Amino acid sequence: MADYLGDQKDILLSEIEKILDAQDLSQKQALDLIQQVKKSFGSHEIEEISKIQKLVQGTSLKEWFDEVILKKFILGLNGEESFGREVSHCFSSADPSLRHFGKQLMDHAEKSSFSQSSVMKIFQEILSLIPSHGKIDDFQGATLTWIKSPHVAPEAKYHFLMWNLQSFSESGESLYQMYRSAIPNNQRERVNQRLTKDTFLSLFERVNDSKEFYRFAKLESFEFRSYRFQNGKEAKGGVRGERVRLGSPADELGRQSGEEQYDAFLTRSFELQATPVTQLQWAWVMGSNPSRFTADGQIIKVGNTDILMNPYRPVEQVTWDDIQKFIEKLNQMDSDYVYRLPTEAEWEYAARAGTQTAYFFGNDSEQLRRYGWYLKNSRNQTQNVASLQPNLYGLYDMHGNVWEWVQDWSQRERPDSVIDPQGPQFGILRVLKGGSWQSQEYKLRSAMRTELHPALRAADIGFRLVRSRKGLTE
Repeated sequence: MADYLGDQKDILLSEIEKILDAQDLSQKQALDLIQQVKKSFGSHEIEEISKIQKLVQGTSLKEWFDEVILKKFILGLNGEESFGREVSHCFSSADPSLRHFGKQLMDHAEKSSFSQSSVMKIFQEILSLIPSHGKIDDFQGATLTWIKSPHVAPEAKYHFLMWNLQSFSESGESLYQMYRSAIPNNQRERVNQRLTKDTFLSLFERVNDSKEFYRFAKLESFEFRSYRFQNGKEAKGGVRGERVRLGSPADELGRQSGEEQYDAFLTRSFELQATPVTQLQWAWVMGSNPSRFTADGQIIKVGNTDILMNPYRPVEQVTWDDIQKFIEKLNQMDSDYVYRLPTEAEWEYAARAGTQTAYFFGNDSEQLRRYGWYLKNSRNQTQNVASLQPNLYGLYDMHGNVWEWVQDWSQRERPDSVIDPQGPQFGILRVLKGGSWQSQEYKLRSAMRTELHPALRAADIGFRLVRSRKGLTE
């Protein structure tokens, strides 16, 4: 979830002033609350928000919490799926106070844009199955009843499963596995088809169907965004596709050589991974983790090997040549899809998300803190993928975190117009896009491109995948 309280120091100071002005708090209560607010200020964890709620219970700051802290938390959620995950996390928690906080979160969401969402409908249906004399602690039993019902649409069950991918019962059982096994046989195939269509989670499940895997499997990192072009505009020779202007205008701030604008037509449908490949994903396929940023990570068992990793951070220190081996293994594992790196044109098309500005959110580099990790906010290291706001296509970390290898050999002269540009057939250097955690603002622009020998590696270079269905000709 993206920086729900913003990143401006004056906002934090304003909240601290409200705490100090409260007349019914002891000095210790005020200090404890200030420390928790400061801790929660840059946190993406709902547990930290619930701790503030505990501290203000029964005080004059209860209304402040509801109208400021909780409201800003909800406003900062990245859409319905994010809201669904947060509520599911509360209801599946072993902490009774967090389960009740989930109900409070739902009550407050009734006044927000989520009030008429499918998420609210699903949770209201489940809560209605708890007997009137029951407690919110009966949520798991009510959920199993809801999951087993043939009257609930498979689509709703699929979304609920995804919200609970990393949820566990008090006894340590994966709720995702529990709920999935409870789906009626005549609906399970449709749920599995949707799982394969939207993610490559099932690919990893075939060889890693363990609690350890689900505990660290961040949903966004397994999702793909789909792009279809068969009904697009007509290009040269009657070919139909999507016309996209690549490169940057001459007056764009920070513009570099090699960014001359040109029009391309994309005709090949493709799916792009929503985040860079993570350390967890690389380790689970390759059996090792080459990344530099593991010092504050954890040891996770992969097969019979204990591997130190930060599971949600992007893998880095991988060469272009290393990635081809990773892709080869994926293609051997998956009978439905072919994996590869995106072309530079595909990457920039997806990054721009229909815009022609320097960044997908506009030209104001001061807004970068909400969308990308770079020199001014990264704390000199990579950060968890999908922890800031996505672009309009639902893609995370297209600006910053790690430079991303693409398929193309580098070329300095750009074509006037081309259909499905692939770059030169031969070359010495490969293209990288997006900027990284140690980049200045101008290097995060959509048009920015740099180049590197494919056998070299660095702690700010990673990648994301493209996939297409086998046999797809459009």
